[in-house]
This record gives sequence, C-alpha cells and structure tokens, in this order.
Amino acid sequence: MSNPYEMRYDIYNSAKDRLMEQYHQDHSLWQDHQEWKREQETEGHTITVECDVPSRPQFPTHEDIVEEAKKIYSFVSTQ
Repeated sequence: MSNPYEMRYDIYNSAKDRLMEQYHQDHSLWQDHQEWKREQETEGHTITVECDVPSRPQFPTHEDIVEEAKKIYSFVSTQ
C-alpha cells in the first residue's frame, strides 16, 4: 500500500496527465480550425463557422494542476 506522499504524488500526476491530454486535444482542434480557416480565406471564402475551442488553449500551470488534483482528491476521499 502507498504511503500518503506517494498517494498525493499519484493524484498530482493523474491531474497533470488529464490536463495535458485536454490541452493537446483542444490545441489540435484549435490549430486545425485556424489552418482550415486561413486556407478558406485565402481562396476568398468568408468563414462564419466558429471553432469548438474559441481561443488558443493555455498550457496548464502548476496552479491549474494543483486545483485539478484537489478535485480528484475530494472525489476520492468522499466516495
């Protein structure tokens, strides 16, 4: 069984992995849409379709990861 420090580290890493996965997914969607939009505008088309990710995603900060870890810890400790 893990000690409390190992458990906290595991939760932190889970939060980090989750946020990084979301960041990469959102960034890919945003970037693909920007490239498509640029190509369409170059060809003279007017684009009114909005991307599901409205602005460039921000890379997760340490504070973001800690906040996500707290959510995970709260869920684990109350269930």
